[in-house]
Amino acid sequence: MNDKFKHTKQSGFKVPEGYFDNLEDAVFNKLKTASKLDAIKDTGFKAPEDYFSTVEENVFNTLKTEEKDVKVVSLLSRRNLLYMSGVAAAVVLMISIFNTNKGLSFDSLDTDLVESYISTYNINSSDLATLWNETDFSDVAFDDYEFLDETVEDYIFENSTLEDLIID
Repeated sequence: MNDKFKHTKQSGFKVPEGYFDNLEDAVFNKLKTASKLDAIKDTGFKAPEDYFSTVEENVFNTLKTEEKDVKVVSLLSRRNLLYMSGVAAAVVLMISIFNTNKGLSFDSLDTDLVESYISTYNINSSDLATLWNETDFSDVAFDDYEFLDETVEDYIFENSTLEDLIID
């Protein structure tokens, strides 16, 4: 800032005497007088004769003619479908090739899953017996297990029905 205005106490603006006394009356008088827009008779905008009586009919006629010219474009064309299925097959192939998680074993099988599979497909004990041979059981040391008569009887009573016990 300039230092020459540093000691000036007055702003330099003056209001005529009695200006604020008559200000309100002057503003209301201006508002009450007719505006210049009232003096304009012609705005320059004109609607054609009978425009509003025929506009509805004209719009509907235009819509009817446009409906005939509609062209339908299919989003799933045969070409696009082949491209999408090729990409999906490539992704599945890549996942199956590069999937190195080979954690499947008999230990990872859930017992409930095996039981539900056997009951769903009606697999009985004779079907299971055909799947195994004596070499499969040779690795199992049955001598290490102690089977008490009471334990076997309790297992049979708890896990079998009368139909299972009837011998044909």
